[in-house]
Amino acid sequence: MITHLPRSILEAIDLDLPIIFPTSTLPGLGCKLNAHALDNLFQLKKRDENAIVSVAVANILQAKKLVYISQSVENFINAFPKGSLTIILPAKKTLDPRLGGDNIAIRIVTHPVAQKLLEKVGPLTATSANISGIKCLDNPMGAASSLNIENGRVLEGKCSGGKPSTLVKLKLLNKNHNDEITAIVMREGVVPIHSVMEWTMTKN
Repeated sequence: MITHLPRSILEAIDLDLPIIFPTSTLPGLGCKLNAHALDNLFQLKKRDENAIVSVAVANILQAKKLVYISQSVENFINAFPKGSLTIILPAKKTLDPRLGGDNIAIRIVTHPVAQKLLEKVGPLTATSANISGIKCLDNPMGAASSLNIENGRVLEGKCSGGKPSTLVKLKLLNKNHNDEITAIVMREGVVPIHSVMEWTMTKN
């Protein structure tokens, strides 16, 4: 595991260039949350401008700076294995439409390399490191090769591969963002749909 972040990674991020980092599932393609960096990322992935990308954060405190998280939402997050969910929540400030605008998909990472990176540079995008529509390889260097990204923009680390995180849209049921929640599974991944439904039926 890395003990420090390579200068080439930090410089690439500062230049609004996408970098590759490991997660607990598949390698992620990360860039800053600004328009120029997103332009570069979408061009690299050949991704449709209307296809929203998620945001990776190091911890719940970083997430709370971007989206509304009530106690019910925090309870929901803590009910499932760390890093297994990507959750769409109301944004505190409208972001680029490619990040969801007023509703942002947040993933709290658990991979120690990803956590170290995000603690240093702040939230980055968390889309898979592949050309849209092509299977993502399960190691950062392989993913980088498929995207023609030089090694200096790759953080190495083991990814478990397999299914992606489960994407869930949570709706807070009052305008103060502190009431009961409803959950809609937008993409089934490592957490099955029935597990999400069971939680919402028993805990709300």
